[in-house]
Amino acid sequence: MTEVRLIAEQQLRGIFVDQELLKACRASLIAKISTSMQSFLVHPSVAHHIVSYNQEVHLAWKRAEPPQFLKDGTTISKRWEAWLAREQTWLADNGFNVNSKQQLAWLLYDKLGHKVLVLTETGRPAVSRKVLSSLGEPGKLLSKYNLYKKRLGYVDATIAKTARDGLLHPQFNTMGTVTGRLGGSGGVNCQQFPKVADFLVALRARDGHKLVQADIEALEPIVLSEFSQDPTLLKLYGLGAKPNDLYLFVGAALPGLGEAIRKYYDPDNPTPEGIAAAKTHCKTERSISKLIVLSAAYGASAKKIQETLQFAGIDLSITEVRSLHRAYWRLFAGIKRWEEKLSDMWASRSGWVPSILGTPVCVDGEYLHNIVNRHTQTSGHQVLQLWLYHIDRLRAAHDVVMHPWICDLHDEVIFEVPEDQAEEAAQILRDAMDETNTELGMSIPFHAPPMIVDNLAEIKDATGYKEWKAT
Repeated sequence: MTEVRLIAEQQLRGIFVDQELLKACRASLIAKISTSMQSFLVHPSVAHHIVSYNQEVHLAWKRAEPPQFLKDGTTISKRWEAWLAREQTWLADNGFNVNSKQQLAWLLYDKLGHKVLVLTETGRPAVSRKVLSSLGEPGKLLSKYNLYKKRLGYVDATIAKTARDGLLHPQFNTMGTVTGRLGGSGGVNCQQFPKVADFLVALRARDGHKLVQADIEALEPIVLSEFSQDPTLLKLYGLGAKPNDLYLFVGAALPGLGEAIRKYYDPDNPTPEGIAAAKTHCKTERSISKLIVLSAAYGASAKKIQETLQFAGIDLSITEVRSLHRAYWRLFAGIKRWEEKLSDMWASRSGWVPSILGTPVCVDGEYLHNIVNRHTQTSGHQVLQLWLYHIDRLRAAHDVVMHPWICDLHDEVIFEVPEDQAEEAAQILRDAMDETNTELGMSIPFHAPPMIVDNLAEIKDATGYKEWKAT
C-alpha cells in the first residue's frame, strides 16, 4: 500500500518536461528518418532494383489508365482524375514503399538473396526490425529507419501528453504483470523511455530541485544467488566477489570462446585492465556469450539460441550451439538444482511457491519451465517494495521533502527533492537500504549507491549525455 500511495503521488504531481528540448529531439529524429531512408534508397545494391521495380509498376499503372473523358468527349472522367491523383501520390512517395513488408521481402530475399531466417505466422519471410539488422547493410539502414520512427512515435506521444500543463503524469498498473512488477500504461510507457540523450535530457527536475536516484546493483542475480546457492553465481555476486564481467566470465568457460578470452582475462582473478583488454580484443566471443546468457537464462533451447545468433549476424551450426548450451548449464548446475527444488515445492503446494517475503508466487503448469524467473523477478520486486517502504518512513521521520518522480523503475527509485535537501535525501536512500538488508537477513547484502543529478539523461545515458552536452 505504501507503493500504491507513492505511485498516486507521482502521477498527480507529474514530471517536468522541457518542451523546447523535446521539440529539438523531434526535429533531430525527423532528420535521421529522412537520412536513413534516402541512404537505403540510393544504396548501390538496392538502387537499381528499386528503379526497375518502379518502372514495372508504373508501366502496369499506365496500362490500367481509364479513359480520360466521358462519352461526350469533353467532360473529364472522375475515375480518371482519381487514377491520376493516386499516380501522382505514388510518384511523390518515390514509388517503392519502405513500409511495405511485401515489397521489402521481395527486395531483400528475392533480389538480394538473403537467407530466410524466420517466417511470420502467415508463412511469409519476416522483415521485422529484429530480422532486418541481420540482412546486410541495406537491412541495417532499414532497421535504423524503423527504430527512429518508433522513437518519433514515443516523442510525439510525450508531446501530446504534456501539451496541457507541460507535465508528464506517469501512469502504472500496480498489478500489471504476473510477477507483481508494475506495468506501464497511459499512452506513454514510463518503463520504456528511449535511451536517447536528447530525449532523456528533456525530462528534468524543476528549477531549484534535483533528482536523487539509486538502483539496486545486480538485484535479480543476487536474489537468484541467495536462493540457489549456485557456486558460479556466488563467485560473481556472493560475499567477497571481485568486480567482474558476467559475459566474459561465462565466455571463458565455453568451448570455442574461452581460449581467446583467457589470453587477456583471468575469470578467477579479474582486473579492470584484463576486462578492458578482453572487451577490446574479444568482441565477437563476448557477444556470443552475452546472447547465450540472456537466452538460456530464460529457458531458450539450442535451436532458439541459434536463431538469435543468426539475427546478430553470427552463423554457428546447431552442433556448435548445442555444445555451448550444454556447457552453459554445466557452469550453472546449481540453478538447475534450484529449479527442481522449486518444482517440487510447487507440486506439494498445488501450484505456488513462496517468494522472498513468503507471499505466494502462482505459476500455471504451462509455464512451469519458467518458475525460476517467476520466483526471482517477483522476489526482486518485493525487495524494491520493501526498500520503498523504509524510504517513505524515513522521509517522514526526518522531514525531508522527497517527491516520488518515478519511484519504481525495475530496480531503481528516483525522487525529486529541493536542491538544499538533496544530500539528506541521498542519505535516506542509503539508510533505507541498510534497514532493508537487516530485515531480509540475507547472506548477500544489496547495494544501491545514490546519484544526485539534474535530468534523466545523466542517469540513463551518461556517455550520450556528455556528447549531447558538448554540442
